[in-house]
Amino acid sequence: MGTNLMSILLVEDNLGDARLLREALRDAGDSYARMEHAASLDEAFDRIRNESYDVLLLDLGLPESDGLDTLRRVYAMFSEIPIVVMTGLDDEEVAVRAVQAGAQDYLVKGQVDPRVLLRTLRHAIERHRMLTELDLARRREHYLATHDTLTGLPNRQLFFDLLTQSMAYASRYGQWLSVLFIDLDRFKEVNDNLGHEAGDQLLQLVGERLSGCIRSSDTVARLGGDEFIVLLVNVARAQDAATVAGNILQALLRHFSLREEQVTVTPSIGIAMFPGDGTTAEALVKDADAAMYSAKRYGGATFQFFAPSMRALRFDRKVPPGGLQKALDDNDLCLYYQPQVESATGRIVGAEAFLRWHHREMGVIGPSVFLPLAEESGLLGAISDFSMRAACDQARAWQDVGHPPLRISVNLSARQLRQPDMVERVEGALASSGLDASHLELEISEASLLPWSEGLARTLERLKRVGVRIAIDDFGLGVGCLDHLERVPADAIKIDQSLIRGVSTNPRDASAVTAAIEAADSLGLDSVAEGVEKRDQIEFLQSRRCSQMQGYYFCQPLPAADFIQLLNEGTLLEPSSLQD
Repeated sequence: MGTNLMSILLVEDNLGDARLLREALRDAGDSYARMEHAASLDEAFDRIRNESYDVLLLDLGLPESDGLDTLRRVYAMFSEIPIVVMTGLDDEEVAVRAVQAGAQDYLVKGQVDPRVLLRTLRHAIERHRMLTELDLARRREHYLATHDTLTGLPNRQLFFDLLTQSMAYASRYGQWLSVLFIDLDRFKEVNDNLGHEAGDQLLQLVGERLSGCIRSSDTVARLGGDEFIVLLVNVARAQDAATVAGNILQALLRHFSLREEQVTVTPSIGIAMFPGDGTTAEALVKDADAAMYSAKRYGGATFQFFAPSMRALRFDRKVPPGGLQKALDDNDLCLYYQPQVESATGRIVGAEAFLRWHHREMGVIGPSVFLPLAEESGLLGAISDFSMRAACDQARAWQDVGHPPLRISVNLSARQLRQPDMVERVEGALASSGLDASHLELEISEASLLPWSEGLARTLERLKRVGVRIAIDDFGLGVGCLDHLERVPADAIKIDQSLIRGVSTNPRDASAVTAAIEAADSLGLDSVAEGVEKRDQIEFLQSRRCSQMQGYYFCQPLPAADFIQLLNEGTLLEPSSLQD
């Protein structure tokens, strides 16, 4: 604030606490701050009506009002003044609710360092000023420079400004935030079939539905074309971002009415977290973008969290679509396999199949890059059939050379799951390979089960009658997971790696993983932990009697020729680490 005098109104009924705060302000040594004191809300209201204040320091416990009701009363009458609330409770939930109710920040009595007090008040004023200016910008010419003219949403420039500021704030105060990169699947078909005017109308309606899925403190922006992006601030954990992504999936799956036509679009959503992923605004958005393209490998209508492996696969997507057909013709597509290890014995009991393209110039390319091309060029069905048949053939081949039957896991996308001939395709792959159906496991992500329908239920029941296993992938991210356990005839759940990553450091993640294992055990299902990378994660999972594990701790996905060497070894855990 430079040399301008900062005028503070303290609303506090406890004279002792008021004296301590005055002393704290004096100890900070700032001669440009002045604090006045009101002992009640009525006195505070009288002062505000007659004098001008830069910031209110508000005790939540007053004689005539208590808790967040105090904040709501003040904010309803004087929202133009930034408010910092103060309470004797060190309660994170109360802090979050206070910010959601209009406070700029939150202080705990007895824990206020004089310098922290001043910095918090000045930051509250500055943040309130910034938000006020953004609101005023909607009424000025600056609006056109910072907002998308079609949807009225913030544009790329404004979004990156907000993201940069939010990252600085999150870093300073130890908070998390999340970026959701959203791309509409097959949007080009709407333009081609109904015209660009209908396409523009669809983008406007999508923007409205996205805005309805977030809090007032969050941001939805349009980057251009059919790409949108969401900023979630003050995120408590990764599951909160997944919940919003699930809400977006549900919202966009409802029909849109365009020119008397009922149109349905699905989004592919990529999620990046700060801190943890990109350290700059540009890098964080690129990570979310890479995760979005990973979501497209499942056929869209789903979301994926960013993983470092996706960063290595990003190469500006300059692969020509014609090259993918040639890759199919020349057998340049292949499967890699990652072992699934039984926790109690260390034995390899299964393998998940991962599709790879051995490009003759670019090297090994992952599916998050080339499957979107397959979708655009109409090759997704052929590539899906290749993956299913190749996995079944390989599992049978390992049996034929003397290895015990191994369960092979293949991912099914939301689009594959809803193909009318899905069951027949699975039966064809099993018949041509001679693999027993019980040795094939189909992995279906939680997001792919949205929206739930009778047709989807019938497909899953038919697959069960064929005899294959069904596993719910990405389990535990908060998108109706318990409902899925009740509705899906599953044999296993695969606990998402974002939860496994935090079992040793985050009590919430540890509790969520424990609850998932117990829920699976109570229903007679296997529990499989994904993304295991550390010894302490293994020890935690063994102590909770998780059925199986997979991840880089054991090995990354390997070509079939290298994977058979693991089968020859038999176990991937030392006997001393196994459960009794």
